[in-house]
Amino acid sequence: DLAYHVRHTAIPPPGVNAPTRQSASEFARYFYQALNDAFLSRDPSVLARVSSLQCASCQNFIKSVERLRQNNESVDSFEIRLKFVAPGAIQGDSVRVDVGWDAAAVVRRDSQGKVLTRDAALTCIEAQLQLRLTAGAWRVSNYVRIRVRW
Repeated sequence: DLAYHVRHTAIPPPGVNAPTRQSASEFARYFYQALNDAFLSRDPSVLARVSSLQCASCQNFIKSVERLRQNNESVDSFEIRLKFVAPGAIQGDSVRVDVGWDAAAVVRRDSQGKVLTRDAALTCIEAQLQLRLTAGAWRVSNYVRIRVRW
């Protein structure tokens, strides 16, 4: 099975920050683990550790997680299933990684458990992550969603 489940653990795999295509691929998988973990735990620092300040989409993800925490809200069933991870050639200190994924439906709840919103499942999402090796560690410097099918 070539599909990867994003697990709910924000522990980086060994060798994830090596300057290789394989490492960039593993880092992209780890980024999606961090994305899941951040939303489920309401801990924005999980995403901040893997994102650069220049990544506008990453900063938006972080702000969304911060709002969940500030409003004492939570999300259910936040699960991303990776379909493919395809790193390009490393050019200097950066690499583009193309990623395809599906996402389960998400329910956002208030502090009493009341449903605030329900977002439909998404399929066939394609994204491009631009990774930059900074101080010996990969960071997402740009995140662009290319295609979404509902």
